[in-house]
Amino acid sequence: ISPIDLSPLVAHLETARRNQTATEMFLEYLLAATPKAAWEWNPNPKTRTLAWNPTAPAEQIAAGSKELAKEWASIRLNYPGWVICPPRKRENLRQDAFHVLRNRNALAAMTSEDRARIVFEAAWRLDTALLPIGTWIRAIEEAVENEKSWDDLKRRDFVLTLLLRNAREDRDQAAFRKWATELERGADRNPETVPRLIYERCLWARDGLDFDELGKLVTTLRGTGPLWSLRRAALHIDLGDFRAARLCVDRARAEAREAFFRDRNSIWALSRLAWTNFCAGQLRDLSEMSGSDSDEMAILDSILHERSCEPWETITALDDEIERSLASQTEARRTIEPRFEAGTYRDHGTTIRFGTPPGLVNYVMDRLADSVGIAPRTQHVVVLSKRMERAEPLTDYQNDADYLRLIRIIQAGGKEALERGFGRIQVANLSSERVMFLRETLSKATDYAFAQLTRREGWTDQFWSSRVAMYTEVLSRLLVRAEPTEALRWFQRGIAFSADNRWRWPELFEPLDHLIKWSLSAIPPSERSALLEDILRFPLPGEISHLTHLPQEWPDSSRWIEPSLLKRPELDKRFAERVTALIELVRTGQPETRGRASVLLARLQIGGVLIADEGNRFGEAL
Repeated sequence: ISPIDLSPLVAHLETARRNQTATEMFLEYLLAATPKAAWEWNPNPKTRTLAWNPTAPAEQIAAGSKELAKEWASIRLNYPGWVICPPRKRENLRQDAFHVLRNRNALAAMTSEDRARIVFEAAWRLDTALLPIGTWIRAIEEAVENEKSWDDLKRRDFVLTLLLRNAREDRDQAAFRKWATELERGADRNPETVPRLIYERCLWARDGLDFDELGKLVTTLRGTGPLWSLRRAALHIDLGDFRAARLCVDRARAEAREAFFRDRNSIWALSRLAWTNFCAGQLRDLSEMSGSDSDEMAILDSILHERSCEPWETITALDDEIERSLASQTEARRTIEPRFEAGTYRDHGTTIRFGTPPGLVNYVMDRLADSVGIAPRTQHVVVLSKRMERAEPLTDYQNDADYLRLIRIIQAGGKEALERGFGRIQVANLSSERVMFLRETLSKATDYAFAQLTRREGWTDQFWSSRVAMYTEVLSRLLVRAEPTEALRWFQRGIAFSADNRWRWPELFEPLDHLIKWSLSAIPPSERSALLEDILRFPLPGEISHLTHLPQEWPDSSRWIEPSLLKRPELDKRFAERVTALIELVRTGQPETRGRASVLLARLQIGGVLIADEGNRFGEAL
């Protein structure tokens, strides 16, 4: 025990007041000196940087940025370790970073070493704020070119990882290979880069719907900590392997629980346990939750909110930002506003608007999913896919990556996004190059998904059949822009699909109908008459074994017959045999089959395709 003499501080006061005043001063000092809790982390620097002032001399801004880098480093080192930085703190992270990176003259005035330090700190802040680096890509690229400028090469590897991610997000294959090669060079000195590199390659394959490559890569993804198991689980979900996903989530949860109960004051551990439980909830039924799980949740609920580790706070903030962005977009499109006074109006067409770009929320949502390892949807739970579809109108479609993201929204059940993104007008406005790219990508994805239908486990397992349906639907819409030879190839494939038992699931009926109908529409009328026999050979419900579910929903081939098709083939033996088979179906088939066979033959009769004997036999059958 050490005595503290406070008498010099209160000697000037009356004797009766000295004891009370000294005690108050001591307690106020203790209160002010209490260390802040880790979750009260402040991302704002104490001094305001000159980077905000575009009129200041470049040398002066450079000197100020050098000092700012030191302060940013101190702030970064005090970061408590949230998996996802709390929403209210992310906004504060980005402002200074924007101004530093956009001042190219000030960056040029710095030494290469100082420039590397400020670029790393700015990149860390942008990454932690879930913001893209694309706007300042050139400044960042210049900083990493000189390896000798970096006093810590692990920091350079971190920035290289962001450049690799940016290349993936832009589908820039040349840049992706370049930065991947750079990271491979440093893998020996920094093993942490290996899982990051493999993960980005997995995401490249996932984004490009290359599931065959994704399946090969995901088995090589290893990393330290529960987040890597969550990310791997999300990739397994993209492959429809929910059993492997559950194993990964269980492993992640065990690691996170061990870390938390080893140090309950650690924000790093608490945040990872919270997100692990969040992801586990997507894959587990409530009936699977044990008593120990409930006890653990009771412990966590008492501290998650206080320490800004509650995942649903991030999701709720995302919902709010989506609605604000949609409202902002609606307001921006409003140009003429009528006033109450007759004949007067306000013109908003020249209004300058400041603030967050409306489409940024989509980027934040994608970063959230990839950083944690959240699948857009699982077998029974939807967390992000509906939000992605809700925010889809905010996307400014500019490159292939934007359309691949749209397809990922559609494959997760986004039917409204399908109509908005691939309506008749939208398909007509696509460039020929983009149509070809999307058609090739979807063709490969459809082939893979179609092959997985052999693994379907019962009526409720619609994972891959739903994807086949979505891919086929989008592909069929793109075929209206196809060249005749390509359209003919897909028409013939569609007819062939009808003989494959894997197309017997009801969710595939309408896409198959559209595939044949719209590929046929892209074939010139003068070349269609040769296809009449193919259409007649498309099986009717009664001719298909095992078609027990909703036979009335099976595609109706009579709807594809147009006047340009009504011409009897010159070599008509097979045609005549098919007509005879149809007449027999009119006579003996089940009601649905009889009706369809009758309509087909009636169209042929009206079009003058049937010979007299066939017409008579058709009449007798009726």
